Amino acid sequence: GDCCSTPSLINWAISILPYLEQTNLQQQYNFNLPNETPANVAVLKSRLPVYNCPSDINAGALLVPDSGPHNNQTWAASSYRGMGGVGWSAGDSYAYRRQWDSSDILHPNALDRLRGMFYWCGRGGNGVGKFGPVNFRDITDGTSNTLAVGEYTTKSRPRRTSFWGYTYTSFVLSCATPESRTLIADYDRCQAQGDSNPCKRAWGSFHAGGTLTFLLADGSCRSISPNIDMRVYTGTSTIGGTEIIGEF
Repeated sequence: GDCCSTPSLINWAISILPYLEQTNLQQQYNFNLPNETPANVAVLKSRLPVYNCPSDINAGALLVPDSGPHNNQTWAASSYRGMGGVGWSAGDSYAYRRQWDSSDILHPNALDRLRGMFYWCGRGGNGVGKFGPVNFRDITDGTSNTLAVGEYTTKSRPRRTSFWGYTYTSFVLSCATPESRTLIADYDRCQAQGDSNPCKRAWGSFHAGGTLTFLLADGSCRSISPNIDMRVYTGTSTIGGTEIIGEF
């Protein structure tokens, strides 16, 4: 979903509902209407245990997201976000500011190698951009070396947590920023240390030691320490960055 008031469409969590035995729920979603349409929100406020980590105190709560065209409606909080890649924006001095959203992907000099498994794709007009959805053949770094989905929750500012149905910018997507402050489950603590945008696109869990669970592109799961080497972390966040990362 584009920033900052443009209507959004679907996201990865809505797309895979039939594979989670939620075909009936997906069939209630109108793909021809914006994500934020009241009729669609009525579907997307459904509490789905499969999207909730047991350690997440926010998961399953009905909350109004902290920003975007949510129309002051409540959505079901959840625990997981897709990996957008290593953020990049030509107009920002902060090179790792965002996930691949519209302003990044439409830029003629956008760096292909920074793309992750799930990044913004537009539809129609000038919104299509340079790329379409990722296919397995695009994951040239190897599916066992590529992060696909990870955890984010926060003990401060609950309205900044994850929402499985809310497509807008960073509530169901995050990116890899090479700063350890973006790997903690505390939005306010992250924001106190610098620019807030990486904190909106962060990762964090309430597991012991802050350990993060990530789903890789090959379907396996890995536990990753918040103290992971930042070069390894960003290297595993892209689908075709050609990084040599070794074991992690």
